[in-house]
Amino acid sequence: MNSSLALRPTFLALAVCLLAGVGCQTGPRPAAEFVQQAEQLHQSALQSTIIRDRDLDEYFAEIGKRIILGATAANVGNTRDPTFANMKFHLVDSDVVNAFGTGGGHIYVYNGLVQACQTEEELAALMAVQYAHALDLDIQRTGMKPDLRPVTDQASIDRVVYLYLTFPFSGTMSLEADKRAFEFYARGGWNPSAFAEAYERLRNVQRLDLPPTTGGDGQPRATLGARASSARSLASSLPAQSRDWRQPTVADPQTFSDLKRQAQNESQKIPDNTRAAFYLAAFPNVILPADLPVQQQAQGQLRRDVVPPAPPTPKIEPS
Repeated sequence: MNSSLALRPTFLALAVCLLAGVGCQTGPRPAAEFVQQAEQLHQSALQSTIIRDRDLDEYFAEIGKRIILGATAANVGNTRDPTFANMKFHLVDSDVVNAFGTGGGHIYVYNGLVQACQTEEELAALMAVQYAHALDLDIQRTGMKPDLRPVTDQASIDRVVYLYLTFPFSGTMSLEADKRAFEFYARGGWNPSAFAEAYERLRNVQRLDLPPTTGGDGQPRATLGARASSARSLASSLPAQSRDWRQPTVADPQTFSDLKRQAQNESQKIPDNTRAAFYLAAFPNVILPADLPVQQQAQGQLRRDVVPPAPPTPKIEPS
């Protein structure tokens, strides 16, 4: 990494050994068919949206490492499965304020979300939430049945992406993920009080503080206000020893600002009218309480592409 963008080192390895405890603990294990579906989708489409830059790659990998170590400190069983121990956090070229995990070994952090965050703490909080969704096996819990047919053309990829559209997370899943993510984040060394600021920041942007729409199980999605309030409650109930978990951020504030600018510059080099970028837009929003207009537009188009229109009802001539 360039010396001007040198990042602060992570000091969690020893802490994890001390905090994780001893004994054989079991943890979440994703079903193989979900991991396979996610990998096929990554290889066939989504990897082309990744912003390729050494500084940014190292930065997101370092944040991801701290989140994973924080999850391990919370419970060593959390990361016993290699899919979770080796989760990849990808910065992808999309202006949508969102992040999305597909149920396997990949979490996609949209550049639009990065640009909306003013601090590393805000970004790390929202990345930790996506990791918590993965550990909670929330994609599986939606009732989705993976499509493992060979991915050979656009139509076959469309079918897989459409599954994620039709099986969104519920509001309860979002609040549960926030609660787990908060512990990973706090044990990862970030300022616990800053977790709520991620949602408050988005809430203060008028176009993002949307009325909740219906999510999975027919439940309304969690509002930004409810998520911020829950995070503040979690911060106030931390034990006194949590002060010992604190570490410097991976990047200092100026470096974070530089990395945001670098991400925006690099995103301009990637075509944004590809089918893969369309898929990113079509995924449900798992941070905001409703899908943004650009997402609704992509979802409508995908639905038309995947679900053929019903044939016209034949006219019955009177006898």
